[in-house]
Amino acid sequence: MRIEEICQCESLDKYLEFFISHTPIYLGSHGTTFGLLYKDGQKYFLKPYPPRRESKIEDQFKLMQDAYKAGMPIAQPITLVKFAKGGGILSSWIEGISLESKEAKKLLFVSPSYQYRLGYDCAAAIKKLHLMPVNCDIAASNKVSDSIYYRLDKYKKHTSCKQFHHCIDKFQRYIERNNEAFFNRQISYVHRDYRYQNLMLCNGEIMCVDTDIIEPGDPWADLVFLFVSVTSTKLSYLYNGLVHHYFGEDPPKTFWQVMTLYHVLWDMHLYYASAKADNLKDSKKILAKLMVSVDKLQTDTPPPWYISYNKAFDTVVQTSNQSFGFIFDMASCKLLWVLTLLKHFFRITKKIASPLLAIRRLLK
Repeated sequence: MRIEEICQCESLDKYLEFFISHTPIYLGSHGTTFGLLYKDGQKYFLKPYPPRRESKIEDQFKLMQDAYKAGMPIAQPITLVKFAKGGGILSSWIEGISLESKEAKKLLFVSPSYQYRLGYDCAAAIKKLHLMPVNCDIAASNKVSDSIYYRLDKYKKHTSCKQFHHCIDKFQRYIERNNEAFFNRQISYVHRDYRYQNLMLCNGEIMCVDTDIIEPGDPWADLVFLFVSVTSTKLSYLYNGLVHHYFGEDPPKTFWQVMTLYHVLWDMHLYYASAKADNLKDSKKILAKLMVSVDKLQTDTPPPWYISYNKAFDTVVQTSNQSFGFIFDMASCKLLWVLTLLKHFFRITKKIASPLLAIRRLLK
């Protein structure tokens, strides 16, 4: 029997019995995925879903299929398996490494041009999803800012800190005053969790995971959440590649203002999560940062890592795929690494030598 033909099963455990082996893996940021090996030698991913998602999962599966057909780099959705309670999405296997793995980080930090090209690929991947046509009825009944108001209501409802509620109120008033300027753009299908943890490197190319949560929303939110999920300034080339290719030019000033809004919203999420876990130490730190950031919402200045777009940057993407360009880039990085080591060596030597010279003078 072909595995695609098994669309119903009593339970997850019974379904796993069809396979030679099944290994739980933590792929992405939404629960456990199983790596499966079938008797014909083919490998698959199985992403279980809970009973509460049963009413929407068929629509989600259809969106995954549409995204795959549109060229978004994701695992091919094969079949939707239903259990007595819940079910699972069976997808093709992706051979690669997580972008947050040590192996991937070594690649990212070795070559600036390679890092820029990956940012370029991240933009190309998510644009495939954002350009998918949205049903007219869905577009009419959803606004770009809906998800923000939903989150604010949830955070306020499930927390009791007055200072946090004050930050939410101030944030909400600012959005309402500028709603037309910030959110006057077309709604699109969004990944909703386009983060570092949900990207993989497969033969040097970007692949997306956790695509079973696609929904209508603000396309800019996908870009910003990739920034806020990684705070390292060492990934500035990746960020620039992402922004440059997504817009094809310098983004409008409104983008930087919206980016600031989502950064604050992310901090609110972190506070909400820490407060829910009764982590008082982290809650106080996040709240202190939040109270400062809500007073700086009006900034439209690009962040320090941003480099103004130049058409010459497009050649970086082309040369980073060529061996000579990549080798040259690696050589220049290694030279910088050696010079940095020498700099630290002479600094340490100077610190050691200074007291020794002082002792020698005293002995004279």
